[in-house]
Amino acid sequence: MGKRGEIGVLAGLNRKGEIVGLKPMEWREDAKYFGRLQDGFFKQFIGRPVSKGREGLDTVTGATRSSRAIVRDVTEGAAQVLAMPAVAAQLEKR
Repeated sequence: MGKRGEIGVLAGLNRKGEIVGLKPMEWREDAKYFGRLQDGFFKQFIGRPVSKGREGLDTVTGATRSSRAIVRDVTEGAAQVLAMPAVAAQLEKR
């Protein structure tokens, strides 16, 4: 939950259990506030193993609530997806 409501983020994962893409899809934050979340914030997720959780991920000063929400939701959501039996079975095939 960001400062003004939910933030919808699309995350892509590969068979190695890494985040390969991240794109904000929907948010209610004002443009100035959400604009503080620049490409660098989102790029820190790329190539990152989901197994690392939130460790070492930075938040953004001035957009702390939104950036914390994105970090939490992406890492926890990705871990839940990778733990699904059908997904886990595909990961084991690599």
